Amino acid sequence: MVKIIMTVMGVCALLGGLDRILGNKTGLGKSFEEGFMILGPIALSMTGIICFAPVLSNLLGTVIRPLYRLVGQDPAMFGSILSIDMGGYQMATRLAENDAVGRFAGIIAASMLGCTLCFTIPVGMGMFSDPIRANFSRGILYGFISIPVAIFAGALICGFPLLTALWLDVPVALLSALMMFLLFKFPAAMMKAFSCFALFLKWLTTFGLALAAFQYLSGIVVLKDLMPVEEAMGIISSIGVTMLGSLPFAKILEWALKKPMTALGKRIGIGAEGVMGMLLFYMNATPGLTAIPGMSSRAQIVVSAFAVCTGSCLTAHFAFTMDCAPELGIPLIVTKLLGGIVGAAFALWMTRKEA
Repeated sequence: MVKIIMTVMGVCALLGGLDRILGNKTGLGKSFEEGFMILGPIALSMTGIICFAPVLSNLLGTVIRPLYRLVGQDPAMFGSILSIDMGGYQMATRLAENDAVGRFAGIIAASMLGCTLCFTIPVGMGMFSDPIRANFSRGILYGFISIPVAIFAGALICGFPLLTALWLDVPVALLSALMMFLLFKFPAAMMKAFSCFALFLKWLTTFGLALAAFQYLSGIVVLKDLMPVEEAMGIISSIGVTMLGSLPFAKILEWALKKPMTALGKRIGIGAEGVMGMLLFYMNATPGLTAIPGMSSRAQIVVSAFAVCTGSCLTAHFAFTMDCAPELGIPLIVTKLLGGIVGAAFALWMTRKEA
């Protein structure tokens, strides 16, 4: 199945390249270009934190490992607080006592919990003003309900026994419950906290990139555990190649689903803009966020809840997974979609009187 998906992506890359040669007649050529041009921003935001992840894992490992062992948990689950492509995978696999748990935490859990904490919330909170920010926060609050459900289902899909899947879900469920409580009771304070967290991550990834570049250029080793910058850039490059096909594929998917999505939007009460926003999030979180202001209030809440689990599934997260753990490509797609559906359904039920 993974081979089929990658072949489809390859065909889409060919179609995008051909359309670019012919003058971008269909828009696939533009998506092909975007897939390559996004390599720069991705490298700037990801390379440093990937380089620094082994150092961070060693620093935190002395505290995290004994604490998680004390309660019978694999320390790999701690890595899920960072996004899959912002050091979460590297941290989870380095902390892991079981390789399968490390891959699960770094791919499946980090693509939902970590992405929400490190990207979706900080970027959305900084992008929107009231009342859109209030709707976005409310949607994120509802969406946190779906994370433990999706991660439990993802663990079963990945082949873990029922009791193991339940136990792996415990730390994520507790953290999700804490985030829901804090967002509900202290929304303004949480907005500031997430903004500070995003700024800290920016500093950390910039420092990691600068230090890795210094070690590469000078040959002077400052931190021996720092991942070589050329190794981290190899990961980024493979993501960029996959994006050459995944963005044209996402464009084709948008064309194919436009009419049924419009009909669905009217039926469930969030309009065509709301359903298209959900599709955008499933493809890429950034255009999904930019589409939120053009929706109705109810659609903003529902789409934000859907975004918690689904963000960037078909582009950045799938591309990263295909490079690091291709056997988890299908579980990633299924789990994130399932979580998004649960989050959106809960948000629709909670806003049923606002339809």
